[in-house]
Amino acid sequence: MFLPIRLTFLFFLIFFITACNLVFVTDKALVEKAIALQINLSQEQITQQFRQKSPPPLKINRVVITDVESLKLQNLPTFRVMGTYDFTLEYPQRQILHKQNPYQVYLQQQKEGKTWRLLRRQKKPGDNETQWFTYLIE
Repeated sequence: MFLPIRLTFLFFLIFFITACNLVFVTDKALVEKAIALQINLSQEQITQQFRQKSPPPLKINRVVITDVESLKLQNLPTFRVMGTYDFTLEYPQRQILHKQNPYQVYLQQQKEGKTWRLLRRQKKPGDNETQWFTYLIE
């Protein structure tokens, strides 16, 4: 009789910890910041490659989370978050709205639990191997 109580408690504890992490991950403000960071990193690469001026300011809104998958990368809890978002490019004379763009971001909570990082799989410079690069979400 004592064993089922322990198993029930253990199950409840695991569920509670997982649920707490999912609450943080489904925070739309965090996901919005991660999407913006991911887009900005991509725009910087394109701008450098083509030696263009900086891209127009980008405004992200209407973030919808459709799926959250829990996994571990580099021995830290990581979440693959997917969904859609709208964004507006702000040019001096006009604004361009793009609706329901799909996204996929990998978010990793750091050991101390105070900060989150965006993970991106990229090729190593001068190599064909891919590895995970992390960027602080501010």
